[in-house]
Amino acid sequence: MERKGQDQTKLEHIDKKVRVAFGADEEGLVEEYDRLAVQLESSEESAAPEGDFERILKRVEETVGKKHKSKG
Repeated sequence: MERKGQDQTKLEHIDKKVRVAFGADEEGLVEEYDRLAVQLESSEESAAPEGDFERILKRVEETVGKKHKSKG
């Protein structure tokens, strides 16, 4: 069980380093999330123009298909 305690301590240490490096704490992240959620809800624009995902997916499939055919 000593190993589990060491792992938890290590994870807490890493978590603290990440928070310090990025200047974020849990409360700050929650506030930023809430602010962005309100901003997205009030935005009338969609995240991406209609059909963009389908066009991108088609291009990826075509590219992968061409690469697969040339190797086979």
